[in-house]
Amino acid sequence: MRAFADKLIDVLQKHTLEIAEQWGRSVSTNPRTPSFHVLTREKFVPFAVEFYKNIGKLYFGERPHTAELEYFLRFAEEMHASGVPLHELIYALTLMRRHIWLYADFNVLFISTLDMHQAVESINRTILIFDYAIYGVAHRYQELAPQARRERPAVLLSPEVVTKVELSARELELLRFLLDKAEVTTRVEIHHARSRDFKNMLKEREQQVSGILEKIESALST
Repeated sequence: MRAFADKLIDVLQKHTLEIAEQWGRSVSTNPRTPSFHVLTREKFVPFAVEFYKNIGKLYFGERPHTAELEYFLRFAEEMHASGVPLHELIYALTLMRRHIWLYADFNVLFISTLDMHQAVESINRTILIFDYAIYGVAHRYQELAPQARRERPAVLLSPEVVTKVELSARELELLRFLLDKAEVTTRVEIHHARSRDFKNMLKEREQQVSGILEKIESALST
């Protein structure tokens, strides 16, 4: 396996930029990665260049799921900041792995039966590397999600803001019917509520519904 792996990695390292550019064109046009279409390739192709250039360290490392995979975590952070959804990033990584074998096949590395056997072992090793990468990327996205929510500016609407909506008489009748049902349901809930706080909240909602119904009645009578 080592002989074939050396041959594969030698090809990848000699043609790093070419393979990375091919991958970049692929994710820039693939319908499953639309978020990449609006990014400049300088935003993500360098990560592929770095990966293909250093694949030997990952491939022959005893523990490819540890410090060596920090590259993928940095990639995840950059793509998360660029607004790339997790499912698109995972598919982009799948394409990154696929381009290894597309290039190997194009350069006819699989010559003998022994090469084919060793290729299968190399494929399994490469899949393992990307399995660790995808797990790490998904975990990093999960860690970044609460941070993004905290940093997202809150949109506050003043209770005094009045939105004008034009409704026909028929639409007002339908709205009155629905609110009548809501009012009855709320009264039943108030009757069965055990918590004082919950009951007070329901009473407040009942008052709001009653107020809206009064406005609808006034609008229909004019």
